Amino acid sequence: MPKPINPTIGTCECSMKGCTEIADVRRMKNNGPLYLVCPEHGVIRPPGKAHQEYILSHANLTPAPALDEPDPEPAPAGDPEPTPAPAPDDPEPEPAKPKNGGIFDDWF
Repeated sequence: MPKPINPTIGTCECSMKGCTEIADVRRMKNNGPLYLVCPEHGVIRPPGKAHQEYILSHANLTPAPALDEPDPEPAPAGDPEPTPAPAPDDPEPEPAKPKNGGIFDDWF
């Protein structure tokens, strides 16, 4: 099975001296360091803070979607469902209970 490719999160000038190509900016898995993929030089992943600072200062990064904003609800397809009729303001009185002839019929 081929290795999964990390998604491109922006573009940057290639960091190799004399190269004028525009490289893709990608991030290693688990929020790892940034690296470049140049069409001329391939993957450029030198370790160190200086290379990370170069990428951050020269890159055009695409904004990531906000995690706390929910995705918009999709529009319903077809006709909307009918809304139920509103309940009447005056409820109907309960029918009188038949008396059984007991002594507690008047209480219940």
